[in-house]
Amino acid sequence: MSEPFTDVAHLGHVEMFTDRFAESLDFFTRVFGLKLSADDGDSAYLRAWDDYEFHSLKLTRHHTTGVGHIGYRAASPEALERRVKAIEASGYVTHGWADGDLGHGPAFRFEDPFGHVFELYWETVRYQPDADDRPALKNMSSRFHAQGASPRRIDHLNLLSEDVTVFRDFMQTCLGSRVTEQIRLDNGRLGGCIMSPMPPISARTSCAPPTSSLKTACISRPGRTSTPSRAPFSCMSGSRPATGWNWPMPAPG
Repeated sequence: MSEPFTDVAHLGHVEMFTDRFAESLDFFTRVFGLKLSADDGDSAYLRAWDDYEFHSLKLTRHHTTGVGHIGYRAASPEALERRVKAIEASGYVTHGWADGDLGHGPAFRFEDPFGHVFELYWETVRYQPDADDRPALKNMSSRFHAQGASPRRIDHLNLLSEDVTVFRDFMQTCLGSRVTEQIRLDNGRLGGCIMSPMPPISARTSCAPPTSSLKTACISRPGRTSTPSRAPFSCMSGSRPATGWNWPMPAPG
């Protein structure tokens, strides 16, 4: 088996805090159209209909709203080990290893300079559809249900930061992300930056499956720092073409 193009395969999931759990769950299932994989009482595990993992949004009861953590899946066990070593040597705040939840195995947790908690993991739980949710095509993860907006996948998030340059450096150092687009303000500061773990097209071969087109965007918000409990974000579905590959491609751990 050849080594992956990058150490990070894709955005796995986002944990979102809510102080109105029942209403939030109703919105994300009935209006936004996510599917409920499990509810353990404290958290609901949700996924878009063609997300291959057990969940891509974890909705957790909390006294306030915001982002709990952001999870990325590594491209291989070796890639996870390389990333952890790079993060530990970077000087950024680390929380060490944490047990996985219903959707994945052990994860290494760390923070960006603005208090957002990230985690990297390899072992994952693939969603297993029952008879009523089984798709017609083998390259789909579950049946299209046409409930609400019905996003196909959740593939990127948007974070606010006082200093986009600092956040960009964090993403490049810790996750090996590549800058795909950026906004340069008239005063010379970086006002926005879009990053992806995916290598340039020229670096890929025609026979190899792409690791991901999943991106993280950071937008400048002068005078306001996004704390873990108040970090604004948005998750949106991608519009990738249907192919023979079961996106994303890293094999289950």
